[in-house]
Amino acid sequence: SGVTMSLIHGSWPNGLVLCHKAGDTTIRNYDVPIPSLKELVLLYETAASWARPLSHAQAHVLGLAINTSALNECEAFAYLEKAEAETGLPS
Repeated sequence: SGVTMSLIHGSWPNGLVLCHKAGDTTIRNYDVPIPSLKELVLLYETAASWARPLSHAQAHVLGLAINTSALNECEAFAYLEKAEAETGLPS
């Protein structure tokens, strides 16, 4: 997370893309559950707000980039539709 926060602080993003691997339920190499996509959107936007002075508009998640390589085609499309319905964002 230190590298991620450094990138956010250095880039002052206007928008964000939430990246996620379909099917993962825990953070890699840790037994820490991954929050729902809706919760992750809020976490991304909150973390980005720490880097932007109050005089600048908050960065928002504009879309989802989801790695569906572990799913077959039907499962992948169903996952993407569910993600879009949950977050209201394109994937």
